[in-house]
Amino acid sequence: MSMGLMKNAVAAEVRKLLTLPAVRATAVLTVMSGAVIAALLANSSAASTLETVAHVVPYLQVGPVILGTLAVTQEYVGPQISTTLRATPNRFRLVVGKTVALFLIQTALAAATIICSWCAVVSLAGTSAFPPSQTEIWSLTGITVYLTSAGMIAHGIALLARTLATSLVASLSLLVLAPPLLLGLTRFAHWLPSEAARAFYMEESTAGSLFPETAAQGGFVLAVWVGAALVGGSVALIRRDG
Repeated sequence: MSMGLMKNAVAAEVRKLLTLPAVRATAVLTVMSGAVIAALLANSSAASTLETVAHVVPYLQVGPVILGTLAVTQEYVGPQISTTLRATPNRFRLVVGKTVALFLIQTALAAATIICSWCAVVSLAGTSAFPPSQTEIWSLTGITVYLTSAGMIAHGIALLARTLATSLVASLSLLVLAPPLLLGLTRFAHWLPSEAARAFYMEESTAGSLFPETAAQGGFVLAVWVGAALVGGSVALIRRDG
C-alpha cells in the first residue's frame, strides 16, 4: 500500500470531518461543558483538583462517543457512502484512513477538554494547584487517553451498526450506563472499559486481584476493548456489500 495514498486518505477524512457542522458543534460543546461541570464540582466539593477532573470524566466521555459515532453514521445518510467508496474503492485504505483521521481529532479534542477542565478547577482553587505535579500530569494524560479510547470504541461500534440511533444506544450503554448499574450486581463490571480506565489513570480499584488494579492492567484491558471494537468494525466494513 502506497504511503502517499494512505496520507491522502487520512487528510481527506480529516477535512471531511472538520467540515461537518455536527462534528464542530460536538467538539465545542464537549470542551465548554467540561470546563463548566468541572467548575461546578470544584465549587461544591472539597476534593483535590485531580479528583475533581476525574469526577467529570463520566460526563465528558459522551462527547467523544457522539463524535466517534457521527464520523461513521453520517456516511450512511443518503448516497454519501457510495460517493466515498467511489473516491476510495480500496476499503482497507478507507477504513484505516477513517480510523487514523478520527484518532487524531479525538486526541486533540480530549486534550483540549482536559486542559480546559483543569484550568477551570485551578482558577477556583488558586495558584497552589499550579503547576500540576508529575503524578497529576500522568493521571491527566491517562484521562486524555481514555476519552480518546472511548471515542474509538464508539467508532468501532458505529462501523458495525451503521445507524446513528443503534450505534449511540450501544456505545452509551457500554461506556456510560452499564458501569454504575452493574457495579452493584457483579464485580465483573470492573472489566468494562470505563472501570478498567479508572485503574489506568487513577490506579484505583477495590475489585480484587482478579480484576484490573494497576495502570498497566487497566491500560491493557482498555486496549483490548479498543482493539476488539476497531477490528470488528473494520472487518464488517471491508466485507459487507455496501
